[in-house]
Amino acid sequence: MSITITAVKNPKWKTIKQNNVDTQVIDCEIQCDKFGDEWLSFGATPYDTEQHGKKLWEDLNNGVYGSIDPEN
Repeated sequence: MSITITAVKNPKWKTIKQNNVDTQVIDCEIQCDKFGDEWLSFGATPYDTEQHGKKLWEDLNNGVYGSIDPEN
């Protein structure tokens, strides 16, 4: 599914278990062209299979959406 992310807020690091291995994810909220002004939860990883997910991971790590809060 190709989407365009139009806004991002509240990025924070989160550790999840994936195949019994701890994986770092950037948890955030996004708005996109498919859902108008609704905020959706999104977990960005470098392994996303969709282009918008890969781009979001890169942009978050490059500070495009501000600093990433540490995990609590």
